[in-house]
Amino acid sequence: MVGSKKIAVLLSLSIYLLIVISCVTMAIDPVAAEKEETAKELSNSPLVEGESEKEQTDAEYYAELGESLRLEGEYEKAVVEFTRAIKLDPAYDWAFAHRGETNRQNKEYEQAIADFDKAIELDPDYAWAFASRGDSHRLLKNYDQAIDDFNKALELDPYSWAYAHRGETYRQRSEYEQAISDFTLAIEDKENYPWAYGRRGECYRMIGDYEQAMVDLERAIELDPENDYAYASRGQTYRQMGDFRKALVDFNKALELEPDYAWVIEMRDELYKEMEGKPEASPKLTEKSRSELPLLSVMDFVIENVSESEGKLIVDLLSSALIKVKKYRILDRSQRDNLLKELEFSYSDCTDESCQLELGRLLAADKIVVGSLGKIGNRYILNAKLLNVVTGEAVSSAYEIFRSIEELVDGSEAVARELIEE
Repeated sequence: MVGSKKIAVLLSLSIYLLIVISCVTMAIDPVAAEKEETAKELSNSPLVEGESEKEQTDAEYYAELGESLRLEGEYEKAVVEFTRAIKLDPAYDWAFAHRGETNRQNKEYEQAIADFDKAIELDPDYAWAFASRGDSHRLLKNYDQAIDDFNKALELDPYSWAYAHRGETYRQRSEYEQAISDFTLAIEDKENYPWAYGRRGECYRMIGDYEQAMVDLERAIELDPENDYAYASRGQTYRQMGDFRKALVDFNKALELEPDYAWVIEMRDELYKEMEGKPEASPKLTEKSRSELPLLSVMDFVIENVSESEGKLIVDLLSSALIKVKKYRILDRSQRDNLLKELEFSYSDCTDESCQLELGRLLAADKIVVGSLGKIGNRYILNAKLLNVVTGEAVSSAYEIFRSIEELVDGSEAVARELIEE
């Protein structure tokens, strides 16, 4: 009995000493105290489905989960997981840096900078954190601070991304020679780097070296066929070189990839104004441009219940009738198709008016003729419309119903004359 009492007393003393030691440790190490408190909070909360108790107290687990979410573009969820990791380990520099990168990609630049500050405080030689903080400053247009951070990052670890983004900072400050130098260093470090090629190409455009700009922009597009920036810059280069047709193709491609690209929308609108009344914009039509007559292109008509060969014949007769009127210079089918072939433009699916208007602008035409030819019973219906390429408005329209193919052949000239009567 006495022995049992002694054992009970010893156990009580042991528990008391453990509690005292724990309290002293927490008083000496507040970080350890915070980690323990967080671990208790997590242990008292229900387990997330699929997580073990070990995972719920493992900072690295949450940080890696956050990084996976960041890479998937789930930025808000990623921030939550990085924050859980940091609560478990307040000295986790990697988690701070990658939460900062998540905020940077989510355009929360001030919060990103705060996280990078903490990561650098914990690890003063963290080159990646310096570079990403520099890019956050760049995006806030704090260019001097951005350059300082990029310089420090490159001093610690000269790598392509830091060179490229320091180059972009110089480009945004209109310091094009320094920007070109940095983009070149980035490309030397990482040969197949479409982003750097695109930005360097834009710098060459800005200093008027269009030949070198084209080399870089074409390389950027070759490496990344969905590089909307490179298409936009190449389009503007073509425009400045006077090749409006190719400029329009590239602007349209850039907007196909990024419909809300404000700069391209503005540049394309300016291009349309420049093309208005200027058929000389098409280098292949230079000889014809000496004429004062506006340029008109007859597009392929929608054909229904009529053979393709007969349909093409009627449209060609309509074109010939328009030439006789001598109010326009007519771009015939073969000229049109040759120009489109040079531009690598597929016309096969371009049947609606909006697409045909874009095509008319591409051809530097002032107006286009669109229409349809169909047969219902024994009657042929020829319908044509004259559109202003710049405004997209219908200038005039004409249609006739014919009782036979012979009447249709004979009457196509009358439709053409009615179409372009002033």
